[in-house]
Amino acid sequence: MTMIHIACSTGIRSTKSLEEACRLIHELGFRFVDPLAMEGWHIKPSRILEDPAREAEGARELLNRYGLQCAALNLGFAHPFTRCSPTEHETNLQVVRGACLLARSLGTTVITVGTGGMGAEDRETVVERVSERLREVVAIAAEAGRTVALETHAGSIGVYPEAAREILSRCPGLKITYDPSHYIAEEIPIGETLDLLAHTAHVHLRNARVGHFQETMAKGLLDVPWVVDRILDAGYEGAVSIEYIEDCGAIAEGYEVRDEVLALREILAAKGLAL
Repeated sequence: MTMIHIACSTGIRSTKSLEEACRLIHELGFRFVDPLAMEGWHIKPSRILEDPAREAEGARELLNRYGLQCAALNLGFAHPFTRCSPTEHETNLQVVRGACLLARSLGTTVITVGTGGMGAEDRETVVERVSERLREVVAIAAEAGRTVALETHAGSIGVYPEAAREILSRCPGLKITYDPSHYIAEEIPIGETLDLLAHTAHVHLRNARVGHFQETMAKGLLDVPWVVDRILDAGYEGAVSIEYIEDCGAIAEGYEVRDEVLALREILAAKGLAL
């Protein structure tokens, strides 16, 4: 049986440097890390565009220094994916090419992407545009031996299970980064999303509340042991990444994400997942 490993997002120190995040993740005993590659956080798409080889070298050196393996790369685009212009979309594809180099350097095959907000457009229009653009992203990644996984993020088209299924059907090779916290935030029953686990290449976990995809373990609405059982029942074989992010509510609401990470890790370890 394939051992499922527990990873930790660098979001645990999203307001600090990548090195500080990696240091803490190492100190907490994790071996697998899920780096944030988004403009506001650690590995910035603008730097990937400028010099992907240098960005890859720096990130690899840091992970090696702290004995960490990359479970997946959590990638943001240079421009809003759903609503950007054709020229901006071409820039986003350049980010993907650089991210493939980065992922290869870090030793991961999985690149998580999100499509961002969908605005006031109807879902079918967004599904058609996103599918067309994601086919290009998937093709670029496939040529580099990487897998693209669409995150089921609140506020995006991917959070709606029927839309995610349609996008998957239109994008051969596309996978899912399954994150139930976003379903909780959008009041989508988790039971209506479980079929997506068959298409899942990566998992993000944390607790959540209605209207917000992050909440403390004590106050959140997600039945974590139950959802972990469903993930295991589905035969999932990737990593499960704990994704508590400092500046996604924790600082403003006065809790320390380190404590939430450890509380969630205890539940995952009790289910047989390995560090």
